[in-house]
Amino acid sequence: MSNLKQCLNCKKYFKKPYTESRKKWETKHIYCSRKCHYSDLGFRQRMSESQKRIWQSETRKAIVVWNKGKKLPYPVWNKGLKTGIVPKTAFKKLDPRIINENHYLWKGDQVGYSAIHGWIIRRLGKPTKCEHCGRDGLSGNEIHWANKSQEYKRDLSDWLRLCKECHEKYDKETKAKKVKDYLKNFRYARSGGRKD
Repeated sequence: MSNLKQCLNCKKYFKKPYTESRKKWETKHIYCSRKCHYSDLGFRQRMSESQKRIWQSETRKAIVVWNKGKKLPYPVWNKGLKTGIVPKTAFKKLDPRIINENHYLWKGDQVGYSAIHGWIIRRLGKPTKCEHCGRDGLSGNEIHWANKSQEYKRDLSDWLRLCKECHEKYDKETKAKKVKDYLKNFRYARSGGRKD
């Protein structure tokens, strides 16, 4: 079979699309484009009677929605509402009625590491200067929010902005001090309350 055909409407030759099956090409594909298909007068003559009735304008106007005029067995939720318009009472992103303690997902001090850091960034921002060594112009992973008490409380005075190096030193010193205090208390408890 040939891969070329002549359009019934415009009489141009056109090739078989590579995605089309051989059966469809041989039996159904007789126009080069949709434009030719719908502009061809012979197309209307070859239509079946039911197709012709649908194409007539009177019949098209007579086609109605299947449930027009019928009552639904349930109430319509948006009947009478202006859809797409946000009411004045709707909550906005930083509405004081739903932020901090008023939010239904507020956890207080029981919050996780990432969430407490996000809370601190929203409150204190992202300063670029280290509070310990004074280096300026830091950003991203070069500068961190460090917790003074290591308890991660929602207390703004309990946080420092430190560069990476100062943060590591600060954490080592704080942990060493905690270990020293723990061991001191442990020895005191083991000795039966006697001081060395």
